[in-house]
Amino acid sequence: MRICAIVKYPPIQGGVSAYSYWMCHALAALGHQVYVVTNADEVEPEYRIWMRPGDDARLRARFDNGGLVHVRSTTAWNEAEHRYIPAGNPSVTKLAAMATETVREHGCDVVFAFYLEPYGVAANLVSAWTGTPFVLRHAGSDRYALMSHPDLSLAYKELLRSADALVSSGGDFDGLLVPDDRVRTPPALPITTAFAPSAPAMDLAAVIGELTAAGHPGLFARASFDDTAPVIGMYGKMGELKGTLDLVAALGILRDRGSDAQLVLMGGGVHWPRVKDAILAAGLGDRVWRLPFLAPWQVPGFVRRCDAVCFLERGFAIPQHGPRVAAEILACGRPLVVSGEIVAKQPFRDRMVDGENHFLVPDPRDHVKLADVLAGVLADRAAAVAVGLAGARLVERPAEAQIATGYERALAFSSVEGSEEKVGVEAVLTLLHKRCPATAAFLGPRVGAVIAEHCGDVDPAHRTPAMLAYAVTAWCAAACEAEHPLRRDAIRLEHHLLWFTTDVEGVAGLPVFPAAVIAARTGVTDQVRPVATRYRRFDHLDVDPHHYTAGLADRGSSAPAPRPLDQRRLFLFHKLPQLEGRVYRIGEQTARILDLCTGELSVREIGDRAGISVKARDDLRDMVDGWRRRGLVAFAQGRRP
Repeated sequence: MRICAIVKYPPIQGGVSAYSYWMCHALAALGHQVYVVTNADEVEPEYRIWMRPGDDARLRARFDNGGLVHVRSTTAWNEAEHRYIPAGNPSVTKLAAMATETVREHGCDVVFAFYLEPYGVAANLVSAWTGTPFVLRHAGSDRYALMSHPDLSLAYKELLRSADALVSSGGDFDGLLVPDDRVRTPPALPITTAFAPSAPAMDLAAVIGELTAAGHPGLFARASFDDTAPVIGMYGKMGELKGTLDLVAALGILRDRGSDAQLVLMGGGVHWPRVKDAILAAGLGDRVWRLPFLAPWQVPGFVRRCDAVCFLERGFAIPQHGPRVAAEILACGRPLVVSGEIVAKQPFRDRMVDGENHFLVPDPRDHVKLADVLAGVLADRAAAVAVGLAGARLVERPAEAQIATGYERALAFSSVEGSEEKVGVEAVLTLLHKRCPATAAFLGPRVGAVIAEHCGDVDPAHRTPAMLAYAVTAWCAAACEAEHPLRRDAIRLEHHLLWFTTDVEGVAGLPVFPAAVIAARTGVTDQVRPVATRYRRFDHLDVDPHHYTAGLADRGSSAPAPRPLDQRRLFLFHKLPQLEGRVYRIGEQTARILDLCTGELSVREIGDRAGISVKARDDLRDMVDGWRRRGLVAFAQGRRP
């Protein structure tokens, strides 16, 4: 198979880049020809891997069976030579043009893209121009963060719908109108055999020497590295949510207790200056070293050199984020010091035992607890090594050929045409029983007739089970007024919850906001004109929606019992562009203020219309600013029409 892979690739750092690297080489080892098209040479300094001597040669590969990895990157944009207004780097255009040339030159059978922006968008163009099927894979930050931006969400939804195959490790795409037969599960995030207890340890002193000789700006070294003192390691992007600041604080506690432990950080990112300031403020400049990002194949050596390696991510903004750093550390057989949040995300979490195969810090913000755990690891390094080796047995490391076979299946699916069969009653009924049990019970034996009756309400191009089920639940929500209040409100609530995950507005061409807006802005003044999202609705309920939603997630085969409220309450249902939802209990005045956010009135005028006193205007501005942060409102562009 000849594959054009439009992907992040070293020297771009990060999990997606590393995954793409290992994937391309595994496929090539199996005999496939992989032509990588990337913008890796343009990566900004904060996220650029430092390539050690010999690393560049490892980006490409050629095997005796004919398999190969060929790499071609776009180059930095020269605005002075190729200027257009307003200025910008045409990343998508460059990638699409280069990949189209690659597909035509080498006769590629499939185009694969990993990450929606700019790689997926470019792959879609290449597919349209060349007629070559394309397979798309998303990560967490693009699917759940970038897609939340009102100016981007519709494009990404159309991109997901356009792919010949969608590779995803989780999520229900029926609400996005992606047929089930186009969705493929990738091989589990594989930990390559390079991560093993037998991996040779990195010579940290030699690496620091190389960086010093090269005058690398990413090196932080205020003292000579002591090869005999214990080493605590951490790698990847740095920042508060990554636990880097927590680790620095804990190192300060260890220092005050008399420990000679050293900390080596391998990585960086835009938050490094804040980490550096914390190191210097704590007087730890002679105990901390920072190396730049290194290539994926250098990581096992770094892990093997450390006496303990920390992964302390906590409170991460994207719950679906599933980094494999913890598994990499475990696979190398080194003691892993890890947060409770990350333990909960591991596929083998049921077999993880604190003190037996890892060292748990439930919340790294407890710096004394973190320091205690680290002190225990370093106090008996022989025992800690045994814990590390036990951790290595948790991680499966399939052979590269086995991993590549999984990729083959995902990519080959693109050549299989999707099913043209009409969506049947059974598929809709299955969805209703799974996600809307009160609605299914209300319909009873007439469900088939109701589905058939409302099939005509849905555009034939959009007749997925989710869209048909949404039409049915809309009818039920209006037809259930005579039911008992708890049963009635459970049916209506299920309709709202299904709306959260169904792209009704997107396929109708309705933008998130009904006016041109500035999506990102800090601070709220009396003069700004807030615009409320279209993706909102209100309902008065006698049922506790949060209790019922939790019951739907935890239930067995039966519908959850609706829990009555003390009195009928008003709720705001807010759908996010990435098809997630939030429910807020609000008052009538709050709903009125939100309805006044049309983009025509300033905050001051809204306060006047709503009868809010001058003394309470600060509260109004704070409320609008809170809505802005949640995506409920943005601010109208330009002057008042």
